[in-house]
Amino acid sequence: ANGDLYYTDSSVDFQVHQTAMAFLANPSGRLVYLQRGTKKPKVLLENLWFANGVALSPEEDFLVVSDQNRNTLIKYWLKTEKEGTSEVLADRLPGSVDNITPDAKGFWAALAVTSDADHPNIFQSMAPLSYVRKFLARILSLVEMLFRKIDHFYPNNFSKNIVARAQALPTYPFLTNNRATVLRFDWNGNILAAYHSFDNSIYTHVLESNGKLYLGS
Repeated sequence: ANGDLYYTDSSVDFQVHQTAMAFLANPSGRLVYLQRGTKKPKVLLENLWFANGVALSPEEDFLVVSDQNRNTLIKYWLKTEKEGTSEVLADRLPGSVDNITPDAKGFWAALAVTSDADHPNIFQSMAPLSYVRKFLARILSLVEMLFRKIDHFYPNNFSKNIVARAQALPTYPFLTNNRATVLRFDWNGNILAAYHSFDNSIYTHVLESNGKLYLGS
């Protein structure tokens, strides 16, 4: 209410077209605070695995932030005796939370990548395999470097497309589940409702208005 800003930085190491790389690399996402009228952001949480969504509670006493590739929501306290500390609000969710839309009674969350016992998240499965992750990341880097060189000497749309997409997660739909899910939470982290689609859609945002849900992708 006073104009301060809280925002997430999904990855310190990679840009927006490198989502696959960010999921292969060690977590480097952050929750950041910027006080109104200042120019020096303050990092509140580090080593989040592709943090995206962030929501402020109605009383502004805590934040909810997505630890996306861990299928977890984190609560960060802004007030009370717990100020400056964090805890798990909800974990073992059926997918990776992207954007969060809050209201007075709770919040909606879209799961950008879904997973379950029959369709595990391949990036989570590879988390302990650092050499495998490094090998795959280098392959993607070499592919992009090769086509960047080709486009430098022989500019063409095909090479430009490869450069733009080689390191992006949507380029590899076979790595993800075909289920799209949005969840309704209360402010205690309890799931109140869940809606699913199996048409290979990818939902990254959900907004409730006048009894309807609007989905972003």
